[in-house]
This record gives sequence, C-alpha cells and structure tokens, in this order.
Amino acid sequence: MQATRIRLAALTTVVLGSIGVASGAIAGGGPSTGEPFATIDVTHDSAADQVIECVGTDGRYQQIRSHNSGTMTSTDPRLTGTVTTDERIMINRSTLTGAVVGDMQVHDPVTRKLKFDGEIYAVFKAIAVKGVIVGKLADGQRLVANFSAIHEPNSSGVHRLIVTVGGPAVGLDLAVVQSVSCPGARRRLAR
Repeated sequence: MQATRIRLAALTTVVLGSIGVASGAIAGGGPSTGEPFATIDVTHDSAADQVIECVGTDGRYQQIRSHNSGTMTSTDPRLTGTVTTDERIMINRSTLTGAVVGDMQVHDPVTRKLKFDGEIYAVFKAIAVKGVIVGKLADGQRLVANFSAIHEPNSSGVHRLIVTVGGPAVGLDLAVVQSVSCPGARRRLAR
C-alpha cells in the first residue's frame, strides 16, 4: 500500500515537470513565446491519503485520493509560488503501473493570490512518471507542459518529490509561455 501511495505523489510531481503556455495577445503587442524553467519540491504524507482497494481482472488495485503541497521556483515569476495538488490515482499493485488525474494550483506565498490554475494528467511505472499539465496563468495565458519526474520514497510515509520543468538543454521536457493568437486572428479565422 505504501508503494502505491508513493507512486501517486511522484506522479503529481512529475506532471509539474515541464510547462508550456498559450494565451491571448499581450496588451499593446502581438504573440510572444517564452521558455521557462522550473523546479517543484513537494512533500507528500501518505498517511493522509484516502485509499480504496479492489481486485481487477489483472491483479490488485488501489484507488487513491491525495493532497500535496510544496513550492515551485521558476525563471518565469508567474510560475513561482506555493503549489497544491489534489490527485486521483489508480495503481495496479501487481505491475506498479497506473495513472494520475488531478488539479494543481500555484499561489503567491505572501499575498495568497492565485497565479496558476490547471489540471494534471500522468502515467507512471514504479518511481518514473511522465505527464502533462494544462491550465491558465493569472494573466490569462495558457500553460501546456510536458514533464517527467522521479519519486523519492522513504520508510516514514512522508515522501519528497522533486520535479524539473522545462530547461535549456535539448531533450528535456519542453516548457513554453505563449500568447494564443495574433491580433484579430479569431475574427478573421472564424469566417
């Protein structure tokens, strides 16, 4: 059961791994693209999880509801802050594979204002996680981020998850911040 809980937390962390954002044109200008880099450090207490166990056609399963919190630090200040996730995880205990679906928010640690609101989708095998995050920044820009992560379990039931988002090197999960369209494109493309 503990291994399953560990995977859930890891999956959430992984989702945060890389970020891409699309939004409306910035006031006074056209589209823009940025490539932020971020790290997410989340602590997960598996004792607080809600867990249901069952038997499937291919082995034993755990369905988990997990809440996690931590920090996100980014080269883009709009993505830096306090991170919280609410995850729903389904794990095949026989194969240690599964999926995570959840919600993610980033708040300013001082003002508590919402900076990012989105969703997490991920898959995992043992401690390796791959996924995507989709949502909106407070300024209306959209975020679409690929990510990958490794979960750091320990025997105490409190686990640390460290996720790297984006990065300058080729081959890392891509993270972009981008406006949604050119000025007037919606009107012209709708015809």
